[in-house]
Amino acid sequence: MTEPTADKRTKEDLDRAVFDAFQKHKSGRGAEAFAVYSDVLRVMPQHADALHYMGLLALQSGKGQNAVELFQRSLESKPENADAHNHLGQAYIGLNDYATAEQCFKRALEYDPDNFHALNNYANCLRHDGELESALVQFEKAMAIRPSSAISAFNYGITLNALGRHRDGIEWLTKATEYDAGNYVAYHHLGVLYEQLGEFQNANASYMAALEIQPKYYDSLAALLNSREHDATEAQVEAAKAALTHNNLAPEVRLRLEHALGKYFEKAGDYDVAFQHFRNSSEVQKAGTRAFDIDFYSSRFDELIEYYTTERIEELAQFGSQDERPIFVVGLPRTGTTLTEQILSSHSAVHGAGELTYMQTIADKVEAPLDKDGFGGYASQASPLSEQSIRHLCGIYLDGLDTQGAGSSRHIIDKYPLNCIHLGLISILFPRAKIIHCQREPLDVAISCYTTLFKISNDFTNDLMHFGQYYKEYQRLMAHWAAALPTRYFELQYEDLVHNSEAITKELIAFCDLPWEEACLQFERNKRPVRTPSIWQVRQKVYGTAISRWKNYEKHLTELGSFLRAD
Repeated sequence: MTEPTADKRTKEDLDRAVFDAFQKHKSGRGAEAFAVYSDVLRVMPQHADALHYMGLLALQSGKGQNAVELFQRSLESKPENADAHNHLGQAYIGLNDYATAEQCFKRALEYDPDNFHALNNYANCLRHDGELESALVQFEKAMAIRPSSAISAFNYGITLNALGRHRDGIEWLTKATEYDAGNYVAYHHLGVLYEQLGEFQNANASYMAALEIQPKYYDSLAALLNSREHDATEAQVEAAKAALTHNNLAPEVRLRLEHALGKYFEKAGDYDVAFQHFRNSSEVQKAGTRAFDIDFYSSRFDELIEYYTTERIEELAQFGSQDERPIFVVGLPRTGTTLTEQILSSHSAVHGAGELTYMQTIADKVEAPLDKDGFGGYASQASPLSEQSIRHLCGIYLDGLDTQGAGSSRHIIDKYPLNCIHLGLISILFPRAKIIHCQREPLDVAISCYTTLFKISNDFTNDLMHFGQYYKEYQRLMAHWAAALPTRYFELQYEDLVHNSEAITKELIAFCDLPWEEACLQFERNKRPVRTPSIWQVRQKVYGTAISRWKNYEKHLTELGSFLRAD
């Protein structure tokens, strides 16, 4: 421990000064606290508490790296300080380093197993890593310490929802609002859960409750403007417009408000104003992501076409799983994939699991450089797919299916649209799986994608011409799959499904080798949770108003239309 300098204050004097400064810190008088911490560190550079609290000020000011350095210096002098380990973990989360953060929270709990905040933060790290059941255990420990904690109830509810226990999630989010009547974030997430369950009036009531507490909670304002079941007031529209005039508005908030105003004006039939807001939203989104690169897709599809020949697929498929449970619903986003899943999952023998990413994980393993276990090597064209590796990869996927709560369902739907990229791999791993390819008028797909918020790497949806470039590459790949795959997949045209729903639905059910059930024509009654942008549409009977929607924006689609028509 570094001794005080000639300044005549004792260690006890400095400790008292830091303690008093921290009381000011907690009451919001950060500048005064900073001055005291700085003065103490001038006298004793390794004063553990002064370093800790100075780090906390840095963390609260968004200076994550500075906070990390201060917390680490504090822990050199006082390694048993569980709160400092916890705050160090929070700083690492701010730097998006969850692995290191998790270790910090575990270290905090080694020193103080009942540290409430460290338990919550550790559980949130586990949830981030997909270890949802383990996260629940840690949240339960935190709630045992503080039974009426709104923080723990909120986190517990969010995790239950992620596990598919939606009603339990609503119960605990409701408790969070009871434990803390001002918890507008809990009200907002209650709205999100109610929307997923198709309970739109409850959802909108929850968003309104959040706004009554915090009128500037723009996530809830955007959700209301977006809602098909809410008639936005002039005051709500003006509040969104006013917020957009603020230069310091966070990009994510600006994106959502611009998009929500686009939806509002589209519903009002003012398509030019709506398009301007959608364009503004897209520009914000593009500014926050890496530039679209069509060459990435073109070269990747070249490799897929070269590698996945009919001969190679047939040769390797003999080692694939004979499990008939998977039904893959694929296609571009906004082509009716969610509607298709809703129809199929209305059958008593079918479970809709939503958009699973297991196949993308498997594809990443195949396409990565060859590793010590013999996986990877796709880029070298040296086949990584042997009998052993195929069975291993099938196991990864089937283990994932087993967590989906499908019970005794004969089929489980994986509705990840961009699995269309992986149809060659899917046909090898699961040669008996059913594949349904959804298609729709490309200009309708383009405008629907453009007016929907996605989070896609190398995003082709937030620029109309980028969509056109991607669409042509996608067509090229799908033409290859149509020629190369040994078994036929079902081509489902959205417009045909709308205009002749009963006949097409019966064909779809027959393709899946299922007996006919009338419930498949009443899919809007299906109460399963839906988490895709089609959350409202699939709760309605089949309707045709989305067909030729592009004509509302025709003047803005001239260039794209010419590009798509060109050879």
